[in-house]
Amino acid sequence: MTGQVFGRLTVIRKLPRDHQFKTTAARWLCLCECGREAESFRQNLVKGQMRSCGCLIGDSHRTHGQSKTRVYWLWSNMKARCERPTHSKYADYGGRGIRVCERWRSFGHFIEDMGEPPSPKNSLHRLDNDGHYEPGNVVWASPLEQSRNKRNNRWITAFGHTRTASDWAKDLHTSAGTICNRLKFGWTPEQAVSTPVCRHSEQPSSIQDRPMSPVRPWERL
Repeated sequence: MTGQVFGRLTVIRKLPRDHQFKTTAARWLCLCECGREAESFRQNLVKGQMRSCGCLIGDSHRTHGQSKTRVYWLWSNMKARCERPTHSKYADYGGRGIRVCERWRSFGHFIEDMGEPPSPKNSLHRLDNDGHYEPGNVVWASPLEQSRNKRNNRWITAFGHTRTASDWAKDLHTSAGTICNRLKFGWTPEQAVSTPVCRHSEQPSSIQDRPMSPVRPWERL
């Protein structure tokens, strides 16, 4: 343990057993970045339950007068879904390894880096869906931008363009489900995203049954 770093704490040495504690677990003396010393049990350090002498706790709870604002709620919820197993979304975040960086555990640092959301509809969006909440990987995004980054989105490459099934469907005035079903039935990506919707069943019996008059709206761009 000596020399290891946990948050702002650097382990200095092991302390002798103090009989006032009923447990036999070892205690360790640590030096905080602020210059003060602190004592901690090993499990508290390893599990991240103690990351400073107490100075970090004061900083992370400083709300800058915004404790009742939406941005503070978004920040709190971001931490909760990554750190609180009882949170309804924990399995999709903390449960699969998504973490909040050390700097953003402070609301002051978070608001300093991110600023206020541009509108009441904007929320936090990770550019890399498998990345952490940290500077460079998070932006304020609209609901549409958020939906495009969902893990269950179907991305389709056709005619040299890669877009979601929903985006292709908008150009064709149909649903994403229709395009996905076409692919399931053996259509090529180009045929699936460019063939106008017909009233009859779209399941082809042969390649000759597939309409060959594609719609290519991107050529007008």
